[in-house]
Amino acid sequence: DANGPKLVDHTFRRVVFQHAISGRVEIAELDAIYFMVSSVFGFKVKYVECARCGHPHLDRDWFSVHEHGKHLCAACGKNFRDTQISVGNPLAAIVAELSWQREVKPARKRISIRQQDFPGGIQIWGSNPAIIWTASGYEESGIHLHAYDIEGQLVEDDTFERVSVDGITLDSEQVRTYMAQSALPHLTGRLVTARCLSCDKPYFDGGDRAYTPTIDRSCFDCGCAMRSTSRVRKVISNPIVDVLKSLEGTAPCKRAIHDLRLIPETL
Repeated sequence: DANGPKLVDHTFRRVVFQHAISGRVEIAELDAIYFMVSSVFGFKVKYVECARCGHPHLDRDWFSVHEHGKHLCAACGKNFRDTQISVGNPLAAIVAELSWQREVKPARKRISIRQQDFPGGIQIWGSNPAIIWTASGYEESGIHLHAYDIEGQLVEDDTFERVSVDGITLDSEQVRTYMAQSALPHLTGRLVTARCLSCDKPYFDGGDRAYTPTIDRSCFDCGCAMRSTSRVRKVISNPIVDVLKSLEGTAPCKRAIHDLRLIPETL
């Protein structure tokens, strides 16, 4: 209902719905995951079909954040070339056909919580543009929060400009970037928080460095070299990595690590 409560608010492996003009529309899990990743890092996806068998092509992992013209078809197993350098995702056709003009506004609300007040746990997402949006209202950007009471009932469900947990303020860009980074299998073990050797301030890799592991980085404030405790030389630094570790120490329940079981795909 246009002005009513949510009737469906769950996570699914696949969503199929009937549209008056387009007919049957299907959104698959992997397509949605890599659409999110490409969107967060600023890549506009394109609908690409295999030139040999006509199967819609999905660029995964490394290929979802690097534009290219040569693709390997997951259906027929053959290499083919597209007419443009791009990132392929079947959802590009759905977005183009079912796109509605919508306004995206930054969330204005702020919240400060203590984990001990929500013994059922909390869940945090970085917002990203919806694949399909038909609601009349505007879409909010920021940090989305779920908080549960001792009986597991959802008592907080909203998007905020700023979220503070146990006195630690979360950065929405870092949260959103980490969400996308965590869905790239080739970055496993390379996400750290590098700190300045002089002033100890954490470093946030932005731009193409957010998905490209590197060695050298300098402090934004004092210009000194940064350090990482990782045994891997080439890493990506995101302060939220250390923030989440710190919050684990005050959490009433163990942090859940969700393995998406995605396969690394790189050159």
